[in-house]
Amino acid sequence: MDTTGNDRLDLATVNGMMNLCEAKEQAKLNEAAAIIEPEKRREAYARRLREFYAREGVTMGEETIQKSVEEYLENEMAFQAPRGGLDGIVAWLFIYRLWVTLVLMLVMLCIVVAGLAAFVVMDGNRQRAFTAATDITTSLENELKAAQDSVSSGEQTQSLNAKNRDVQFTAKALPELLRNPQTALDQEIAKNFTGAEHALTLANEEASGYRQALAGASGYHAKSTTEWEQLDHEATTARDKIEGELGAARNALTAISSLQATQTTLDKLGGIWQSLNEQIAGIPAKWKAPAQASLDAGAALLTQGSSGAENSLQVARQLIREGAKWGETAVAGQTELAASRACVARDADTQMALSAAQTAVQQALDEQDLAGAAKAVSGLQRIVAQINQAYEVRIVCRTGRRSVVQRTEHNSHANRYYAIVESVNHDGTPVKRSIQNRESGTFLETAMWGQEIPQKLYQDLYHEKSTTGAIQDLSFGTKEPGYLEPRFSKAPGSNHEITSW
Repeated sequence: MDTTGNDRLDLATVNGMMNLCEAKEQAKLNEAAAIIEPEKRREAYARRLREFYAREGVTMGEETIQKSVEEYLENEMAFQAPRGGLDGIVAWLFIYRLWVTLVLMLVMLCIVVAGLAAFVVMDGNRQRAFTAATDITTSLENELKAAQDSVSSGEQTQSLNAKNRDVQFTAKALPELLRNPQTALDQEIAKNFTGAEHALTLANEEASGYRQALAGASGYHAKSTTEWEQLDHEATTARDKIEGELGAARNALTAISSLQATQTTLDKLGGIWQSLNEQIAGIPAKWKAPAQASLDAGAALLTQGSSGAENSLQVARQLIREGAKWGETAVAGQTELAASRACVARDADTQMALSAAQTAVQQALDEQDLAGAAKAVSGLQRIVAQINQAYEVRIVCRTGRRSVVQRTEHNSHANRYYAIVESVNHDGTPVKRSIQNRESGTFLETAMWGQEIPQKLYQDLYHEKSTTGAIQDLSFGTKEPGYLEPRFSKAPGSNHEITSW
C-alpha cells in the first residue's frame, strides 16, 4: 500500500535503521561514492531501498523513494542519533561518555566528603548537647524554686484577701456572701493552687530523673554511640516533660494572679457599695429610688463574684450626687425667693419681670428639676441685682472718643442716630449692663454702649462738640433702685442700643 501520508516519519525511521544496522554496506557505498557518477549513485541507492521495502513487505511509491534518496545524499555525511527511546539514550551516553564519567566521579567525591563532615559535626554536636543539657538543668531548677515560692506567696495572699473581704461586707449589705463565704472565686483560686502544686511535684520528679540521665551521659566518651544516643534521648525526654509541667504550673499561677486581681477589684467595689449605701439616706425620693435599685443590683453581682457590679455602682453614685446637689440647689432657690420678696418694684415692667423670675424658681423647685432650678435661680439673682442697682448714665466726651454716631441700616437703608453713653456709680466706677446689639442681636456685658436718640439731639450734640470740643451737659439719664432699666432724660422712650460702631 502507499504510505505517502506518513512519508517523513517512515523515512526518518528507515534512515536511522540504515545508519545503525547496515554500517558495513554504508561504508562500501561511501568508498564507492568517490568514483561513481551521481546518477549511478542515485540509482544504486534507489535499488537498495526497493529491495529493502520488498523484504519488509511494504509498498512504497517511486516518488517517495526518489525523495528519500535525495535527502539521504544531502545528509549522508551528518550523523543524527535516534530521538527518544532506549536507543537514543544509549547513543547520547556513548557520545558524551567522558563527561558522564566526570560527573559520576564528582558525585561520589561529594558523598564521601559529606560523610566525613557529618561525622565531625555529629561529634561536635554531642559535646555541645552535653553542655547545653547541663545549663538547662540549672535553669529548670531555678524555675522550679521560683514557682514554689510563687505558690507559697500566693497562698498567703489568698488567705489575707479572703479575710479582708469577709470583714468589709457587713451582714446588712451582703448576707448571701456571709452565709456562703467560700465563693466560686475562692474555689477557683484553690483549684488553681492545687493544680500548680501538682505540676511542680511532677516537675521535681522529672528533674530528678533528668539529673540521673545526665550523670549517666557525662561519661559518654567512654561509651558507644548507641549508648550515648540512648542516654541523650532519655535526658531530652525528661527535659521535655519538665518543661511541660512547668508550663502547666505557670498557667495555673497566671490564672491565680488574674483571679486575685478580680478579687481585689471586688473588695474595692464592696467598699464603694458600703459608702454609697450610707450616703443614700439623705437624698430626695426622686433620686433615692433608682439609686437604691442600682445599689441592690450591684450587691447581687458582688455576691456572684462579678466585676460587672462596677457599672451599677457608677449609676448609683451619679444619682446620689444629683440628689445631693438638688438639696443644695433647693436651699439656694428658697433663699433667693425669700430675698426677692424684699425687693421693691416701682413700675409695672419691673414688677412683671420680678414675678416671672420668682414663678420660674418656684415651679422648678416643685418639679424637682435640677437643671431648670439652677437656671431659674441664676435668672432671679440677676433680676434682683439689676433692680437694686443705682448708677448714672452720661455721654462720653473724652479725647479720642466719639460722642455721637450715625448708622445706616442694611435692610431699610434708614439712618439711625446714637449717643455714646456709659454707666457709672456715684464714685465714677463703671457699671456693666447686659446690652443687646440692635444690629446683630447679640448680648454683651459692657459699661459703654450707643443709645438711640432723635436726629435733632444728634445734630445739637454733634455741633456742640465739633465747635467747642466739649459737651457741657453730659447727663443722659439715671438708674434708681426699684427700676429694672435706667430712665433717659434726654431721649425718653429710647430702647434701641448698639455695642459697636
